[in-house]
Amino acid sequence: MHLSTEEYSTITNSRLLVVKAEAMAKIWAEMDALAVEYNGILANENIVLKDVNRQAKISKGENYKGLPYLVLDYPAVFDKENILAFRTMFWWGNFFSLTLHLQGIYKERYAALLQNNLLNTGTDGLYICVNDSAWEYDFGNDNYLLINELPKEKIIKMTNDKPFVKLSLKLGLEDYINVKPFMHNAFLRLALLLKAHPHIRH
Repeated sequence: MHLSTEEYSTITNSRLLVVKAEAMAKIWAEMDALAVEYNGILANENIVLKDVNRQAKISKGENYKGLPYLVLDYPAVFDKENILAFRTMFWWGNFFSLTLHLQGIYKERYAALLQNNLLNTGTDGLYICVNDSAWEYDFGNDNYLLINELPKEKIIKMTNDKPFVKLSLKLGLEDYINVKPFMHNAFLRLALLLKAHPHIRH
């Protein structure tokens, strides 16, 4: 067996996994707090999401493309092919993100409203999924593109033709200290895309 210098330094670092567990516990607690924050935003904005489970669910794993992650699904409903979910994700070594996922009856219910809001409200920093798979979360160009760099016609076609719509905002780990205000604003932006606005023609 031969280990690289990096591999050897990693396996001999007895603090590495301890620090990882401590960091993940803090991020888990932050996601618990974010669920409360999101619920408050829905109440303050009078946004009613029918059939959506208000029980926050946090999941963790060790191998999304080889790296650990934490996911908060809240509010969310997963019913076979029918999905309405706000997914907050921490991906080790990469980013925090918040994704709105609409599929099946929920895409049909909100498609026209979502499309209209996307074309008539600010989309800076907002990504739309262009992948055929709904279960990828990296921000490579084969998965997400910035909406404000796409022509109006492509946005309309994508929201009409694809079986799902996924919209996402991300925060680099270097800005981790701002995760709470970032997620507050990100959730507000995404939730308001599902609400009719009186100043926008529908």
